[in-house]
Amino acid sequence: MQSNTTSIITIKQEVRLQEWTAQIEAQQASGLTIRKWCKENGIKPNT
Repeated sequence: MQSNTTSIITIKQEVRLQEWTAQIEAQQASGLTIRKWCKENGIKPNT
């Protein structure tokens, strides 16, 4: 059971990293400042 839990945690971390990467790329491609992009997308800049 431990290995299944570890696998799920690892997959969740990988998915989160992929989502963050996509958001960072979208912000950079938008030409907006981080604060403005985050505000327009409902994301707190500190996250």
